Amino acid sequence: MAVCDVHFHKATRFERMRPWLIQFGAIAAVAGIAAVTRFRDLGLRTFQGDETVYSLIAAQVSRGDGWEQSTVVHGPVQFFASAAAFRMLGTGDFSARIMPAIFGVLLAMLPLLFAKHIGRAGAIVAALLLAVSPVMMYYGRFAGPDIYLAFFTLATAMLMWRYLAAPDRSYLYLMAVTLAFAAVTSEMALAIIAIFAAYLHYRVAGEMIEQARAGAGVPKQPITHYERLGVARDAQTREIRAAYKAMLGPRGKAVDRDVVTNAFQVLTTANRREVYDRKLAQREIAAAERAETASLGPAARVLLASTAGPLALAWPFAGRIRRRLSLTRLPDAANPLIVMTMLALPFYGPLAEKLPFVGDRGFDGQTMVYFVGGTTKTPGGELPVMLITLGVLFAASMIVGLAWKWHAWVVCWALFYGIVITMFTGFFTDKGSMWTGIWGTLDYWSRPDVNQVDGPPYYYAMILPAYELVPIAIATLGVAMLALRGGWRNRIVMAIGCAALAGVIAAPSWVSPVAQHRTLLALVVASGAVLALRVSDMTKFLAFWAVAAFFAFSAIGRKEPSLAVHIALPLALLAAKLVNDALSSFEMPAVTMPSLRTSAPRRLAQGAMLAAFIAGAVFTARTGVLAAWGHGDVPQLASALVATDHGDMPIELIQPERIAPDVREVRAAIERAGRESGQGTNIPVAVDTSYGFGKGMLWYLRDYPNLEIHDMRRGYQVPPGTIALFDSRNRARVQVDETATALTFTSSWSFPHDYRRLATSEIASELATPGWWSSWSRYLIDRTSAGKPEMVQGLAYFPQALSAALPVPRESGVLAATVAPLPQGPPVP
Repeated sequence: MAVCDVHFHKATRFERMRPWLIQFGAIAAVAGIAAVTRFRDLGLRTFQGDETVYSLIAAQVSRGDGWEQSTVVHGPVQFFASAAAFRMLGTGDFSARIMPAIFGVLLAMLPLLFAKHIGRAGAIVAALLLAVSPVMMYYGRFAGPDIYLAFFTLATAMLMWRYLAAPDRSYLYLMAVTLAFAAVTSEMALAIIAIFAAYLHYRVAGEMIEQARAGAGVPKQPITHYERLGVARDAQTREIRAAYKAMLGPRGKAVDRDVVTNAFQVLTTANRREVYDRKLAQREIAAAERAETASLGPAARVLLASTAGPLALAWPFAGRIRRRLSLTRLPDAANPLIVMTMLALPFYGPLAEKLPFVGDRGFDGQTMVYFVGGTTKTPGGELPVMLITLGVLFAASMIVGLAWKWHAWVVCWALFYGIVITMFTGFFTDKGSMWTGIWGTLDYWSRPDVNQVDGPPYYYAMILPAYELVPIAIATLGVAMLALRGGWRNRIVMAIGCAALAGVIAAPSWVSPVAQHRTLLALVVASGAVLALRVSDMTKFLAFWAVAAFFAFSAIGRKEPSLAVHIALPLALLAAKLVNDALSSFEMPAVTMPSLRTSAPRRLAQGAMLAAFIAGAVFTARTGVLAAWGHGDVPQLASALVATDHGDMPIELIQPERIAPDVREVRAAIERAGRESGQGTNIPVAVDTSYGFGKGMLWYLRDYPNLEIHDMRRGYQVPPGTIALFDSRNRARVQVDETATALTFTSSWSFPHDYRRLATSEIASELATPGWWSSWSRYLIDRTSAGKPEMVQGLAYFPQALSAALPVPRESGVLAATVAPLPQGPPVP
C-alpha cells in the first residue's frame, strides 16, 4: 500500500498576522510621511493674500466679534475650523494652518478605507501618492478651503461606491453628511456633485437599458422544480429528500403542498428527472437565443440613455412609461443619484438668471427682509427671483424625495440641511447668512465680471505635469496598455475619441460654434469616450472623474492654482488602481536565448514595478518638499537659491503670485520702532490697499489698533508720526515729510507670466523649441526659476525719529531692500 507523502504545514502566528501587519505598517508609514511633510516648519512660509483674508475672518470669529457669510470668501468650514485652532493655540501663522494640515493627513489616510474597491495594494499606493503629492502637500500647508473640500469629496465618493457594492441605507445617511460639509466648504463642490451625478446617470442608464432589453424579447421564465425545493441543479437524491421534508415539516414555510410534492416526485425518479433536465436545458437555450436577438433599437437606446436620470427621479410618477419599457425595478444607482441631486438642487438656483427673461438683478450679500429671517439691510431687486426660484426647487426636491422613500428622505434632508443651516448661520448667530450661502455664493461666482477669463485654457495642463508627473505617467502608460491589449472596441473608441478631441481643440476660430465652446465640447467628447471603454467599473469611474474634473475646471474662466487639488485627487486614485491591477496580473515576458530559456518569475516582475513606483514616489516627495517647505534645507540648492528667495519662499508655479519675505522684515522694523518710541502696538500705521498691496501687510499688523487702510492711488497725505506702507507705483501720489526715511522692499514676486500670454496656436511651436524643454526640465529637476521673476516693490516711510529701527541694508539677486533718504521722484516699479 502506497503511503501518501504529503505534509500539511500549520501556519505560524506571524504568517496568520502578516496581512494585518502589512496593513498596519502601511498606515503608520503613510501617517508618518503625511504628518512630517505637513507639519514641519508649518508657520515659516510668509502668509499669502488669500490666507490673510481667510485668517483675519477666522480671528474675528474666534474673538466672538460676530459672523456674517460673505459671497466672496467661499464657505464657513475653514473659518470655524481655524477659529477653533485660534481659541486653543492662539492666533498665529502656525495655528492658522494647523487645521488644513490635519485634514491633509486625514486625506492621505482615507484611501486605506477604500481597499475593498481599489485593492489592498491600490489603497496603499493611493495613500502614498496623496501623502507625497506636491499639490496636496502645498495646499495641506495653506490656510484655504480646498484641502477640506478634497477630504469631503473623497469621503463622498467612497460612500457612493460602498452603497453601489452593497446597498445599505446607512451609506446614504453618511453621504448626506459629507455632501453637506462639502457644500458649506466651497462653491466648487457643486461642480464635483455634477460630475458624480453624471456618472450615476450613466450607471442608471445602463441598468435601465438591460431591463428594457430583457423585457423586449425574453418572457419571464417559470420557476424550476429545483428552485421550488431550494436545491442546486446537481443535488443528490438525499439532499432533495431532506429539503422536501424540511419544507413540509412542522417548521416549514407555507407552500403549495401539491406543487412541492410534484417537484419532489419528478426529481427523485431517475427517468423523469433525466427528461426534465433535458427539457430545462432546451428551454434555457431557446431563452438565450431570444435574448441575443432581443433589441430595443438604436433610437430607443439613445432616448433611454439620455433620460434615465430624470426617469429615475420621477420613478413613482412614471408608471405608464415604466410598464411600456418593461422597467420593473428602480436601479440601485438611482438611490444615491436622488439623494445627491435633490439635496443639492436649491444651490443651483442662481443658474435661473441665465434665462433671458430673468437676468442678474444684483444680490449684494444679505439683502433679506425681516420675515425671511435676515438682517435689516435693504432688500435688493433679486429678492423676488430668489424666493420664487428657491421655493420651486425646494418643493420639487421635497416631492421627489418623499415619493422616493419618505422615511429615508426625511433623515437625509434633516442631516444635510441641519449642517448647512447651522454652518451658514454661524451656529444661528446670523440667520440671513443662510440665504447668502445657499443663493448668494453661486450667484456671485457665476457673474461675468467675477468669473472673467484670467488664464489660458491649458492652465491646468501646464501646472499638473510640473508636480503630478508620476500619476500622469502611470495613467498615460495605462492608456497605452489599454490601446494595445484592450481589444478592438477599446482601440476604436480611443482612436475616435482622440481624433474628435484633437479636432475640437485645434478647430479654427472661424468655426464659431466649436471655437466659442471649445472646452465644454472637449469635456463631452473626452467623458463620453471614457464611458464607452470596456474596463472595470471602478477604473472607468476614476478615469471619468479625472477627465471630467480637468475639463470642467478648465472651462471655468477664473483659473486658480488651488483648483488643481480637485484634479490631482482622482488622478492619484486612478494611478493607484492601475498599479494595483498591474501588480495582480502583470508578468514579465519570457527571455529566450540559443542555449538558455528562462521565464522571469511573477515576483520579479512585481518587484521591478514596485521599485519603479517607489523611485517615482521619492522624486515626487522631493518636488513637494521643495515647493511647500522651500529650498533652504537642501544642501545642493541652498547656495544657488536661498539668495533669491530666502529659502523658505520659493517662486513656484503652484502659487504664481506670492507675498515676499521682506514683508516680515518690515513688520519687524515696525515692532522695533514701536518699542523704541514707547508706543508699542499703538504706533500709527497707514497701509495702501491698491493693487492688492494690503494683503501682504494686514495679517502681520492685525494687532495694531491704530492701523488705517487707504487706497493711495487717489492720493494720500501721511500724518506726522505715522509709518506709511504703500505700493511703489503710488509714490507720486503720497505726500510725506521730506525728513522721513524710506525703506524700499519687495512686496511680492511671481512666477514668470509668459505662459499666460501664449495663444493656443503658439503652444506647438513652443514645444518644438529645444530651449523650452531645457528650461522646464531644469525646473522639474531642481526647481530653478523658469525665466525672470516678476516683482512688485513697496515703500515704507518711517518718521526721522524712528529711522534707527530700520534693518541693516541688504542686497540680493531678487530682493532689493535698502535704507536710504526719501527718494526723489517715483521709483521704477
